[in-house]
Amino acid sequence: MANRLGFDPALMPRPDFTDKFYAAFRNSLIIDPNHDGVTNNQEAARHLEEQWEVANTRLREQYQAQVLADQEDADRRREEAEELQKQRETEDRERVLEQAREAEKLMAARKYVPLWYFLPDAALEAEERAKEVLDTNHYQIANEGGEFSSSALVLVGTHSIRASPNAIPDARLTWSQVILARGTYLKALSLGAWPNEHIK
Repeated sequence: MANRLGFDPALMPRPDFTDKFYAAFRNSLIIDPNHDGVTNNQEAARHLEEQWEVANTRLREQYQAQVLADQEDADRRREEAEELQKQRETEDRERVLEQAREAEKLMAARKYVPLWYFLPDAALEAEERAKEVLDTNHYQIANEGGEFSSSALVLVGTHSIRASPNAIPDARLTWSQVILARGTYLKALSLGAWPNEHIK
């Protein structure tokens, strides 16, 4: 395999073979019996130009093939990366769905969840943490569509060994925070099959 070129041969200027710097090359051609057609400096310079053009053409062809191969390799790598990303996104969606199913089981078992996790700030934090591809066994509850929306609840997994540093015990919540979390909390109670009279 030919060595890689680190430059574009098409950008190389053609030397001036009539310059005195190439006098020795011209003289060697003039006295060489194998070059009968070269009898003076002008013919020698023209011969050197032709040789240079042939060599430069080969380099340009090599460089173009190299550029094409690099582009094909870059396209292949990009396609592989896109396919891998799609696969990861699919796995992430499946994982989140599985986490949601597990969360519903916990809620159905009437497990305790601190009120702080029903606040809008906690829901946003939960959604951010759900982007991490990690096994989880703690869940936060987000109210899909906004804090006062009537749409369905979203149960989002959070990393089990990294509890939120912002979590506040129920006893330390302000009354306004309790009121704010109340709506989402009451909706979540339905997952535990609580009687309607208890939820009301």
